[in-house]
Parts: sequence; structure tokens; C-alpha cells
Amino acid sequence: SVKVPALYTVETYPTVHTMTSTVVANSDAGLCEVFDALFPGASITGAPKVRTSEIIEALEGDGRGIYTGAIGIVAPDGSMEFNIAIRTVWVDRERGQAEYGVGGGIVWDSDPHEEWREVEHKSRVLGRARSDFRLLETMAWTPEGGVSLRGRHLARLKSSADHFDIDIDLPMIDALFDGVDADGPRRLRLLVAPDGSAELQVLEHRIHGDTPWAVPLDLEPVPSEHEFLFHKTTVREVYDNARHRFPDAPDVLLWNERGELTETTTGNLVVELDGELVTPPVLCGLLPGTQRAELLDTGEVVERVVRREDLARVDAAWMVNSVRGWVPIEVDSAARPAGVSSSDA
Repeated sequence: SVKVPALYTVETYPTVHTMTSTVVANSDAGLCEVFDALFPGASITGAPKVRTSEIIEALEGDGRGIYTGAIGIVAPDGSMEFNIAIRTVWVDRERGQAEYGVGGGIVWDSDPHEEWREVEHKSRVLGRARSDFRLLETMAWTPEGGVSLRGRHLARLKSSADHFDIDIDLPMIDALFDGVDADGPRRLRLLVAPDGSAELQVLEHRIHGDTPWAVPLDLEPVPSEHEFLFHKTTVREVYDNARHRFPDAPDVLLWNERGELTETTTGNLVVELDGELVTPPVLCGLLPGTQRAELLDTGEVVERVVRREDLARVDAAWMVNSVRGWVPIEVDSAARPAGVSSSDA
């Protein structure tokens, strides 16, 4: 008899969700017969299985090694447990090389573009091979009102914690805010480690005037699918590199590989364009700021892709975040990094 105790169970991993089903059966077949019947798995070959297996054999000149094979154990009592080795790193210590196989089964209605995006998502974990970062929230605090946009900051923190599979005690973190005691405005910096431990720093809140910031347009694009652009963490290489190119500037305006403006190194971008206040969509590759979310929900700002060439038509521009609010900026798209003259460019 064959039973299916769990159908279409969604399992969550650091960069992907995967759906599995559990099938249980009794059989008198031996190990070799079982393997011959089960392999290759239909989720590996695609469908129809026989024809796709023939195509794979014709296209692939070499064996796959352990990739899409099986790794497991057979116990002395005859019980056994095996898996299909997908998204598995095979390390050759003698040559100092590692191989990571990733793919997906193709069926008749598969979309090539979406299949390729799936491969990219599955392999993104290789760029995540780090545990030396912490989640970060920076907030404005006043004696009268407490934490500005408190609920939005906690919701964003929870979303990032779920994404990175960090178990956090949200009520405990929320209670930390109630313990802040100061006689004037403060800037709060919340850090949450991968083990869920939290640290709240209470810092001086510097008030900036209304003088517009002179902000250069960065020279290099940011990758719009860079995972850490969508979450506020201590991983800030993209921002730090831009600031390093323009060390004397108060901020730097970023753009992606498609020529779309994204954000600045300190906050979200809002521009007045064609009579509207617009901000770039998150999918352009930027942080979903809490002040940005508030402005979108109130209808004060709308989402719209803003390209580099649109800067010539922009009537006004601002950097916005929950700590500084609205900071007027003047974008200099012809700015050169420190130490580079116009004749060098």
C-alpha cells in the first residue's frame, strides 16, 4: 500500500521556499531495485520523465558526480535513510576546488526566464555564507512621543528576522524602547545578533538644518538583486564603497544596472517629477524604509521608476528616513571621486 501523510509541505530555507510531499510504502524490493525505480527523481528530470531523461543524456557529456545522486546510510538492522543530493557542495580538498550543483526540473509550460531566476535564487545562499552580521534598526526618539514609527520598525525587523531565519523575542525588544530615559531627542540604534540577542544604543540626535545637501551620483551601479539591499543590517559594503569614492560628500545617490535610481547611502529617495512626489520601487534594489512606507500609505508619495536621465527633469529631490525626516538634496551627476580631476575622467 502507498500512503501520503504529508502533501505539499512548504519548507523554508535561507534563500528559498521549497514544497515537498511525503510518500510511504511497503515493498519487498531490494535496495538496488528501489534505487532503480526511484532514480532519477521526477523533480530532477522534469516531465515527461522518460523523454526528459533522454534529452539530459544527449545534452550532458559528463556524469554529474554526487549531484542529483543520493547520500545516505544503511543501518545494521536493514533500515536506511537517503536523500537526493541537490544544492550540495562537493569539495575536492586535493585540488582546493568546490562544486555546487543547482537546477530545476523542466516541464512543458516552464518559462525559461523564470527557471533561470529560480536557479539564481537557489544559488544565492553561496553569497550568504556569513554569520558576522546583525540586523539593524535606527530610530528617532523623543521624551514626548517615544520611538517614531515604532510599529513599522518592529514589523520590518520581524520581516528581516524571518528572512534570515533569526529567532527573535519581539516583546522583549519592544520593551527595551520603554526603558529609554533622556531629557531630549535621541537616536536609537538597535542591533540583533543571529542568536536573537539584542542591544539598544542610545545616541545623540544631531539636528540638521534646511540647507540642501550636495549629493553626487555614484559612478558604479548597485546589483538590484543584492540580498542585503532589501534588509537593514550591518552589512553595508555597497554603501561604504560609495561613500569611500566620495569621502567629502554628505551622502551619495545610488543607481542599479538598469540605470534606475534606487536610494542614497543614508535613506530613501523622493523626487518631484511631472508634478508628483515619487519614490523608486523596492524591486529596483533598495531598503523599504519606514518613513518611505508611511509616506506611501498616506498617499503623499507614489512609487515610480526614476531613471538617471530623468534627473534633468526633476524639480526637487529629498533624502528621507525616520531619523532625519526630509532632507533636501541637490544631485550632481557630473561629480568626480576624490583625487580624480575632470581631465582624468
